[in-house]
Amino acid sequence: MFLPLALSTIFSLANAISFTEAIQNTPNLKLYQEIIKTNQAIADAAASGAGSKTVLVPSDDALTRAKFFQLDGATQQAHLRYHILNGSYPASKLSQEGGLTAHTLLESNQYAMLGGGANVVFASKFGDSGVGVASQEVRIYTGLGNSATVKEQDVEFDGGLIHVVDDVFALPETCSKTATKAKLTSLLTALQRTNLTQFVDTTPRITCFAPSDEAFEEAGSPEESLDPFHLTNALKLHTLVGSHIGYSDLWDDGQQLETMAGWAVVVRKKDGFIWINNVKVIKANIITSNGVAHVLDRVLSEEHSPTPTSEVNEGAGDAFSSKDIRGKAAVAVAVMLSILVLLR
Repeated sequence: MFLPLALSTIFSLANAISFTEAIQNTPNLKLYQEIIKTNQAIADAAASGAGSKTVLVPSDDALTRAKFFQLDGATQQAHLRYHILNGSYPASKLSQEGGLTAHTLLESNQYAMLGGGANVVFASKFGDSGVGVASQEVRIYTGLGNSATVKEQDVEFDGGLIHVVDDVFALPETCSKTATKAKLTSLLTALQRTNLTQFVDTTPRITCFAPSDEAFEEAGSPEESLDPFHLTNALKLHTLVGSHIGYSDLWDDGQQLETMAGWAVVVRKKDGFIWINNVKVIKANIITSNGVAHVLDRVLSEEHSPTPTSEVNEGAGDAFSSKDIRGKAAVAVAVMLSILVLLR
């Protein structure tokens, strides 16, 4: 009984190849070979005996397009660590319905202001929400709302797996930089008017429901029409803060989430989209340096939310006193105003 098992183990050990050898044996990874020749720390991190690793290796074309070798050393190191997943993630696991959040080795405070631990990527074969139409390929969603496609899968080495991707991952950035890249101009205006930019950029573990510019406009441009006090109160309805960051794969259909406003919102997963109350998420799982953002097609309103979970700040009722203002205010910058707690 034990002989076949012993022989199998011996055969596996005899045929195991190192991380470096696996890279050398895989086509279109010549440039990555050059990287690990001069960067032993990354080769060691990928092959570390402290648990399995999954390395998402950019192809030669990806590294060339990203002008990787023109980046400074610290930025190169951050990119390389962001491409290493802490654990074993075969293609079958990355392809699961609902998507999957995976921790990387990117722990630098500049890109992982999470109160401890490394930042993440979101892997999905079902779009950025994890609940869309299935595609033929897995995509990895990263900072700034960017993504890369897995082109070659499950290359084994002694200590883990390699997947080849067609782009260099965008590093997670602050909320304001992310909003600029996503062209959420109205959100940025609201942040500036409420003097909250620094807070949303530096407070850990924030989940932001960020209405698009079109949503702001439909609501009557509250980022310009509301006074800062009411705009601030309205923004709380679009912000979650707590021990759990709101990556969509961690939400159950029908789950209630408590916002900074004290009202709960309800998550629905239906018709190929995620919905927050009756508002559609049109771009999900944008990884930021201190949390995650989801872009909405409309503003949230407490009239569609469950009973308040706690008392709303005095004056918040005035912010929602008219349908027009309520929508606009709420739309307000969804961007992580959780920080507002600090202003109390």
